Amino acid sequence: MNFLCVAGRLSSLPVCVDLELVGFADTLVGFRDALDWAERQHGTGFGLPPKTFASTWHTSLDEAPDRERPEATAWVAGAVQAVARHVNPLSQRPFYNLPVDVGEVQVDRVAPEELARTVEPGWLVQGSVWVLGRLPGLELPSDAP
Repeated sequence: MNFLCVAGRLSSLPVCVDLELVGFADTLVGFRDALDWAERQHGTGFGLPPKTFASTWHTSLDEAPDRERPEATAWVAGAVQAVARHVNPLSQRPFYNLPVDVGEVQVDRVAPEELARTVEPGWLVQGSVWVLGRLPGLELPSDAP
């Protein structure tokens, strides 16, 4: 998150600012439609409700104390709005950007090709992501990525 870059430009708190979020997929499961979603959720006994964006820290409070989870991770479930394949200019490895509607918020989900190559717009997806964010309205040109 670019918070350290822009913290000095925050007015007194509380303040409302736009926040852009991106999730780098650690796991990703795709479902063609709501029926496919329901059938597979029933079969596994666990599933996220559609339109979920929840910190894994908050959802793991009942797990054994030896289970460690990174703080900047979340569970994401929702409808894929678009699918765009890109190539990382440094590593030359392909990846996909999958904007996912999780309700009032859209989370850009970046996934490696092996996780996302079969997902299509309109599919439902769920899984865990590493979360990064930025406060673009407070950035100076020198702060932007």
